[in-house]
This record gives sequence, structure tokens and C-alpha cells, in this order.
Amino acid sequence: MGVVKLLEFALGSSVGAPTQLVVEQPQYVGTNPEVGGSSPFQLLYTHKRVQVLNPAGAITVKLPTTSVLAGEVFTIVNQSANLVTVQSSGANTIDEIIAGYVKVVALQDAPTSSSHWRVIDVAETFVHTTNWSGIWASPKAGNVRVTRAGKLVTLTFNQDTMYDTASVATVVTMVTALPSRVRPDVNFYAPCVIRRNNTDGVPGLLAVQGGGGIVVSHANGTALNGAFAGASSEGVTAWSVAYGKG
Repeated sequence: MGVVKLLEFALGSSVGAPTQLVVEQPQYVGTNPEVGGSSPFQLLYTHKRVQVLNPAGAITVKLPTTSVLAGEVFTIVNQSANLVTVQSSGANTIDEIIAGYVKVVALQDAPTSSSHWRVIDVAETFVHTTNWSGIWASPKAGNVRVTRAGKLVTLTFNQDTMYDTASVATVVTMVTALPSRVRPDVNFYAPCVIRRNNTDGVPGLLAVQGGGGIVVSHANGTALNGAFAGASSEGVTAWSVAYGKG
């Protein structure tokens, strides 16, 4: 990975005015973190600053504390589709990633809690597996692709066949909530296209909720299938939205 300029801090002091270049040490590549053993893995100051991992299951990686100085940067790379939770040495969660990476900087010497670290860069892409319910006799499968790049989250729904005979006059609701790390800070609304009475191109309203839910309705917020309940093929067509966090 080489030497990369990330941030400038005075090592061994509180984060303040930029004074000194901080570089990453050579990377370690392995199934699990360099420390060995089992999850949760406690990294030490002597370990590489870049840990490139390909775990066989969900794991937790704890950042070091002893000898760590303010301004030091650690990078955890996850090459798998399994969840990697990054914590402080005190077991406080800092971030979580699937198929991506997170870079954190120590805000003080000997950091022990999540408030002693700051995420300075993060990126991941994963598939959120879920069903959708509301207007049909039984729920429909329809996964959402999630991409996080820094503070920008993009949700993409590529399935253009999630429609069937409607039986209930209501809205369409995603069954499984989004993970907390990709939820909007407040409810986010965007236009979308819905299928109503066997006709594509009807204006719809997509609501990504702060609690992680997604609701699709008519553009005016009324029931998705309206007067066509039980008498037409209705549902959700492909869409993509993006919103910021923090």
C-alpha cells in the first residue's frame, strides 16, 4: 500500500493544528488480524497499521491503546461479505464494515473508548437482504444494494419485477430495517416510479426512515394500490437514492 498521506497531527498531543505528516506502516494480509487467536481480536501497538482481512465469519477487531499516540492512523480492510466490527480497546463500537475499509485516527494518547477515535474515511458495499410487504397476499423478496462512501450512502433496488395482484389497499413496506450505520439522520424522501394497474411510470414516493425502514407509496402519500386493490398487478419498480449522514 506504500506511504500515503492521511492527516497531519502533532504526535503525542491532542488533535489540533496540523504540524507533522502521519504515514501508514506496511500492511498485514490474513484471514484474521495479525494478533491471532479468536474474536474479539485485540491489536497491539506493534502490529501493522493496515490490517487486510478475509474472515470466514463475523468478527470483532479491537484497536490498541498502550503506546498509541494522538494522530496515529489505523486502517481495517474487510475483503469478505462477513461483518467486521471495529472497537476501541474498551469494547466500544467505532464502526462496522462489510466488503470495505475504515480508517480511524487516535484523538488522544492511549485511547480506550470510541470517543478517543475518529473515523476519517470509510467505504463499503453490501447487499441488504429483505422482503417487502403490504399490498400482496404474501411478502415479496427484494434485496437492496447499499454503498457507503464517507458520509454518502446510496441505496439501489434493481429488481423490476416485484409486483403481483394486490389484495390490500395500503403502502409497501420493507420488512428488515437497514443497519444503523447506513440509516439517514432524519427521514429522507425521494420520488420513485411505481407499477399500478399494470402500468409502469406512475409517480411514487420513497421514504427512507431514520429508524431504518423504507416505505413506498403514491406521491401524495396515500395507499399504493388505491382503488385497484385486488384487481390489478401493482408493486415497486427499480430505483436508486443517495443521502448524506452526519
